[in-house]
Amino acid sequence: MTSENVEEEISASSSTETTTSQLTQSTQSTSNNNTSNTNGSGENRKKRKRSRWDQTEKRKFIKYSDTYKPGMVRVGSKWVYPEDEITEGGTWEHKKRAEEMKHTAGQAAMLTSQAEAKRAHHIADFLPKEELEKFEQKVKAVKTGGTTPEYEDYANNKLDQSNIGFKMLMKQGWQAGSGLGKSGEGIAAPINKADSRPENAGLGQTKPEGVEEEDDEFEIYRKRMMLAYRFRPNPLNNPRRPYY
Repeated sequence: MTSENVEEEISASSSTETTTSQLTQSTQSTSNNNTSNTNGSGENRKKRKRSRWDQTEKRKFIKYSDTYKPGMVRVGSKWVYPEDEITEGGTWEHKKRAEEMKHTAGQAAMLTSQAEAKRAHHIADFLPKEELEKFEQKVKAVKTGGTTPEYEDYANNKLDQSNIGFKMLMKQGWQAGSGLGKSGEGIAAPINKADSRPENAGLGQTKPEGVEEEDDEFEIYRKRMMLAYRFRPNPLNNPRRPYY
């Protein structure tokens, strides 16, 4: 082997070692950067979890406050979060729902039994016959330009002689069906209750279930199904809110 060959091998070996060293340093640098990024993101994640935990613990354990905070109610001289006050019978929200369900139990049972008796399977099957007749009369009146019939609330709850007020008026000379007053010129029909608006509804809000003259058969069908949806069965007696 000549001296020139030896020098070439030494030069090649040195070049290989240099390249290997550079690759090793580059790999270590990348690894260190990834490790630092991972550690950084892990620490940030821990901080976020700790922050959420602190907020949860504060809401959970600070029952009373001398100053008002959003969502609190006043109990005595203190402000409390009602949903956090666990007493006999559950929280305030549980008691409120339970009380509401007491008032709706009869209606829920009636709707469910009617659906079972009809073996109803379509939403239209839940609509009572009398409600369907009222709806059809309204549609006919709107389409023909006639007067929309008014259905008073007292129609199904008329007073008779078993009512004390009815008896008192009869003793004073009033007759059923006549107007109030000495000459009978006063109102003859009881005052009907006002239409109820959904909670937080603004003034001038229109009723989406109301029949309009320009409604086609598909729109009328949709509104009839909206009406039927109110009478759907409720086997679990879930508290319901008006959708419109």
